[in-house]
Amino acid sequence: TYGFGEVKSYNDQQGLLLDVANGRVAGGIGDILGFEFAAQQMPQLKVAQRIKTGETFGIMMPKGSPHLERVNAAITEIKEDGTLAKIYEKWLGTTPAEGTASTTVLPIPQAN
Repeated sequence: TYGFGEVKSYNDQQGLLLDVANGRVAGGIGDILGFEFAAQQMPQLKVAQRIKTGETFGIMMPKGSPHLERVNAAITEIKEDGTLAKIYEKWLGTTPAEGTASTTVLPIPQAN
């Protein structure tokens, strides 16, 4: 134990969310996007704390894809004009935190 009682691991977030919703566990840690969506769908759940990890997500495309520049430009544009934040709020029921990958244009890594 870690001073909280039993620690349980899950193979998927759905099992964790169902156990929290049904009182089988006191809480859980997982992906913020999934938790915010679940909280919108399951009113008995609430995101209690946002843990800053610096984690970001990527989009995979074939090397040399002719679409890469257009996709990167489109992502930058929807972040800058607030469209991505509006989509986030519509589907997750909350405003994305400032400084996160959902609101901030991040440098695009370059392949070696």
